[in-house]
Amino acid sequence: MKRLFIFVATLAFSIATAPSATADPPPGEYTYSEAVAIGLVNSSDDFYRPPNTPDCPPLPAGPYPSEGEDDVIPDDAPECYMSPESQNIIVIVPAPGDLAFGDPLPVVVTHHFTGSWQERAFGYPQYQGGAARMEVSDPTICHHCGISQHLYSRIAGLTGGDFEMEVGWAEINHLTTQTSTCKDADEQQVLTVTQQPGAPQKPMCHRAFDLQAASFYSFRVRQCGDPGVYRICFGIWDQNANPPAWRLLRSWSNVARCQDPDGSSNCIFQYFHEMASSGTWFDLNGGPDGLKMRNIRARTAPFTWPLVGDIQSNHWTDEANSPYSMCGDARFYRFRTFHGFQGC
Repeated sequence: MKRLFIFVATLAFSIATAPSATADPPPGEYTYSEAVAIGLVNSSDDFYRPPNTPDCPPLPAGPYPSEGEDDVIPDDAPECYMSPESQNIIVIVPAPGDLAFGDPLPVVVTHHFTGSWQERAFGYPQYQGGAARMEVSDPTICHHCGISQHLYSRIAGLTGGDFEMEVGWAEINHLTTQTSTCKDADEQQVLTVTQQPGAPQKPMCHRAFDLQAASFYSFRVRQCGDPGVYRICFGIWDQNANPPAWRLLRSWSNVARCQDPDGSSNCIFQYFHEMASSGTWFDLNGGPDGLKMRNIRARTAPFTWPLVGDIQSNHWTDEANSPYSMCGDARFYRFRTFHGFQGC
């Protein structure tokens, strides 16, 4: 994904050195306790609880509650904390040859993107967070079929130093030789991904969330803490909580930030449906009106989340068009994606 941008100016940025695992673990999937034991996850950094944040209520026994397509989420909505144990976390260490959650070259061979993206160039503003409401579908991704595929609908934030943070939902078939509950699951899962420059991606599946096709769910990623603090927080909206609140999924501490010490913003944001395949392409199954993404917003200040169309800093992208196409329904904050050409 990083290669979508043309750099026409040098931007100031700040980074911090992150702790690393005690050894390079072999590719595969690790439960939360296994990941902690080998140093792949640090609970205080990866699952930070902001001060005065209450516990979330238990997840419902059945499907995670869907939102209305046009529901309004207050800018100042509260957050609640979820322990990693309550989320059934699976940490992925990618294997060589795995499809990346991003943009390996050549793009037209393996990855297609449709969506709303922000160009990092001179004169374009930066932000402190991104949020969007995403429709979940049941795509015709094959499993145990000899090729790798995924559909990944997500928000991605990027700092000036190419530190990347992502949140959304995915159905994944990445070829694996082991028993797999995340990389090759015929279901729709909450996914978060972080990546430092020159290092492998660090995806996490949050498997306790029972997402349902033909439903809508909102996600966000934001600066977490005071200006200058190296911490990012990831969340999913729960309208059935009392009061409705953002459930904190994960944090990323001591690595990157989206707000500098002087209060200025430090990240750009993209909002994509990402279709990836090492072979044949799949249907999205978003219905006759396409697979939707709605209510795309960027955080300009604490508790301030305008629609990206109101701040007019985004562009449409329909990268590597065939076999997918998109309709931009409103200025950069509502779009639909189709398998095949669809007149708008």
